[in-house]
Amino acid sequence: MMAQQAISQAVQGTKSVSRAISLLRAVARHDENGAHLSTLARKVGLHVVTARRLLSVLTVEGLLSFDPQRKTYKIGIALYHI
Repeated sequence: MMAQQAISQAVQGTKSVSRAISLLRAVARHDENGAHLSTLARKVGLHVVTARRLLSVLTVEGLLSFDPQRKTYKIGIALYHI
């Protein structure tokens, strides 16, 4: 039973990484004006709440930047340093 839980958690973690990468790619495809949450969620096929959670982590880590006035996401400076 414990082994199945461990495998399930590993798969879930992999899914989160894949979703985060999909969001990064979707942001990168947008122009210099950035992309809105709802647009990104729709393009990668995620629920808005899930997309917001992942985008928030990517923003905190500096991989994305968020413009609170325009409510748009852009590629962050930390992504260029990787």
